[in-house]
Amino acid sequence: MDDLISRQAAIDAIHNLYAIHGSEGSWIDQKDAFKALNSLPPAKPEPHEGYWIEGGIYRDVIECNCSECGQLMTTAATVRMNYCPNCGAKMTISTK
Repeated sequence: MDDLISRQAAIDAIHNLYAIHGSEGSWIDQKDAFKALNSLPPAKPEPHEGYWIEGGIYRDVIECNCSECGQLMTTAATVRMNYCPNCGAKMTISTK
């Protein structure tokens, strides 16, 4: 499984390699570059919260949009997902 890493952490790791192994414009050993990038910890995505924006209700089906990404979701009127399947936002219980 792939890990997410911070872009800034990757840039910093490469800059640190240049500082240790030479100046800008010089070659860095590929093994050192892989070692530096593989040593980076996985990025922790910032959790974000959203809510379902209710749209039309048709019989027992409801259309909702995620307040964070706008993804349209069609589900049974009695079912509310706790997370948006598109952006991963944790949905609050109340809808606005």
